[in-house]
Amino acid sequence: MRVFRLKYVLPALVAVLATGVFLHAPHLLAQTTSSLQDVGTASGLTAEDPKVIIARIIRVVIGVLGILSVLIVLYGGFTWMTAAGNEEKLERAKKILVRGFIGLAIILMSFAIASFILSALLNSTGAGSGNGSDNGSGGGGFGGSSSTSAFSVTDYSPDGPVAIRNVLLKVTFSKTLDSSTLDGNLVVTNASSGAVVDGTITVSGNSASFRPNTACPSPNEDRYCFDSNTAFNVAVSEKVKSSNGTTLVCTTTSCASSFTTGSLVDTENPTATITVPTGSVESGSSAVVQVHATDDSQVADANFSAADVQFDSVGATGDNLADVTIETNWDTTALADGTSYKLSTTVTDIAGNTSDDTIHVTARGPWCFNDVIDTSH
Repeated sequence: MRVFRLKYVLPALVAVLATGVFLHAPHLLAQTTSSLQDVGTASGLTAEDPKVIIARIIRVVIGVLGILSVLIVLYGGFTWMTAAGNEEKLERAKKILVRGFIGLAIILMSFAIASFILSALLNSTGAGSGNGSDNGSGGGGFGGSSSTSAFSVTDYSPDGPVAIRNVLLKVTFSKTLDSSTLDGNLVVTNASSGAVVDGTITVSGNSASFRPNTACPSPNEDRYCFDSNTAFNVAVSEKVKSSNGTTLVCTTTSCASSFTTGSLVDTENPTATITVPTGSVESGSSAVVQVHATDDSQVADANFSAADVQFDSVGATGDNLADVTIETNWDTTALADGTSYKLSTTVTDIAGNTSDDTIHVTARGPWCFNDVIDTSH
């Protein structure tokens, strides 16, 4: 019967797909980001990474095969239920069920193996997206895009219309930046005329700031302004690299943004208050750090430091950027029990005005946080 033939068809299709992945892997790994971009531009096709597209196609195909295997199992069950004691039908139903389950098991194993292999290939070539440190870890689903090993843009501030014109544009990345690769690769242009805005780029950790070189009108000549009530486009090139040499991964939208200035000049500093942690943190683990920030315009981001060493920069998000809570994770694996540590943050608004807050916390062992009375401590 055709049902029995499917037991050969399903594993064969899986084998063909897996073979295709391994045959294409060396070729895909040999391609550079720039060459792929050139080919994509010439062909007029999507700028999405081909490896991601292949992964998604294979995921869909394996999913379809899985559905077919489930249908075969259901057919076997139906045959069993309608056998009415007929030994021949019962025997046939058993064979259908066994072969269906075997096929389903093969497909599930193929999915797991293909997921692991493709995730490794995508991560090794930086074809995912997400955030984290240079040596971050993590991952998403098969063909997904949440691997923290990728180098990508995670935030633009401002993004959209704002009331002020003395904007300090900030672009946040998922890794610490190689500052030497930003010049000429972070460009701001007038959306109407296409004219490039003359400005100065400053890099701090995993964020880059762009400030226009034109002074604001009187009485704020000590500040710098974009043209008022004007739309601007922001473009980030794939030539930007992280401090460990990883090339930036750009999708069709991640490396471009826009904002529109208003006519006001913001001279007020934001507020910053570290709300978490309080008193102590668990050593040998990680600790959540939160800062509550407010501003009369918009909060841009918060830089977090421990013992005066910056460990993260996080962009502000939410519906109301004038009143936000910004959160990060602090790696406490190297902290010594009983030692006090300085934890500080610098909050910046979209005009570049800043506010600081500092607290001191003591590192404690895990036994201080497990809600159990440990007689040995």
